Amino acid sequence: MLETIYADINSKAFKILSSVIGRGPNGYSQDQYKAIIEYLEEIVNFKECWEKIWSDDKLRFGVKPSDLAVNYTLPLLKKIKGRVLWDLGAGTGRDSIFFSKYCDEVTSVELTKTAADDIGEQTLSKNIRNIEVVNEDVWSALKRQNNMMKGFVDVIHAHSFLHYTKPTMTNVIFSEMHQLLRKNGRIVFGVKGKGDHLYGKGEEIAEDVWVFEDGQRRKFYDEKSISKVLNKAGFEVESLKTEREYFDNKISEFVVGVARKS
Repeated sequence: MLETIYADINSKAFKILSSVIGRGPNGYSQDQYKAIIEYLEEIVNFKECWEKIWSDDKLRFGVKPSDLAVNYTLPLLKKIKGRVLWDLGAGTGRDSIFFSKYCDEVTSVELTKTAADDIGEQTLSKNIRNIEVVNEDVWSALKRQNNMMKGFVDVIHAHSFLHYTKPTMTNVIFSEMHQLLRKNGRIVFGVKGKGDHLYGKGEEIAEDVWVFEDGQRRKFYDEKSISKVLNKAGFEVESLKTEREYFDNKISEFVVGVARKS
C-alpha cells in the first residue's frame, strides 16, 4: 500500500528538492523519497551547526591533508591519467588543495558558505586553477551532476561525513556516487567506527545510530556493516581497515577503505 508523503511545499527543503528532481519521486522509491525530504529538512540545522564551527575555528582540523588523502587516495591518483576527483564534505579544503597537485580537475563539495568561501580564497591566493567549489549539500550536488552527465569521475574522496546521514539516505548517496564514477572508478571513504568515544553517548534512535546533546546524529559502522552498504550500491570492496587515533585527547575511530565500481 502506498503511503502519502506530506511535505510543506513552501519549505526550503521542498524548494531544493523541486529544483533538483522536480515534483514527485522521479525514480526514487517512496522510502528513498521520504528519506531525501527528511535529509533536506535536517540540512538546515546541520548547516547552522557547522557554519558556527568553521566561523569559530577554520583551522580546527589543521591545514595538512588527512591521513585518508595521503595513505589511500593519493596512491590511486598516481596510477591514473587524466584524473578527475570529487571531494565530498570538503570542509576548508585541506584535501582538495592537496589533490589539486595530482589531478586535472577537482570538485570540492561543501555545505557551509564559510568553509566553501575559504576554499575559494585559497585557490585565488595560491593561483590554483583546477578546483571548482560547489557550495551545496552532497546529495543535491551529486544528483544535479548526474542529471547532466554521469560516469566521468575517476575517484570520489569522502572523508568523515557519510556517517551523518540516516541509513536509507546513505544508500541513496552511495547510489548517486556509483553513477557519477566511470567504470572501475573508486570511492575512498572514512566513516565513524563503533570503537569511537562517541559511540553509546546520547540517545540511540536506531541500531548503531546515536543522537547527541548538541543535536548531531551519527551512524557508527564496523567493516561488515559498511561492506553491506557498498555492495548494495554496486561497489566491490578492495580494502577495509579500522583505524584509531586521538583527537582532543579522545579516541576517534574510523572504518576506512577503497571500493571499486564494478
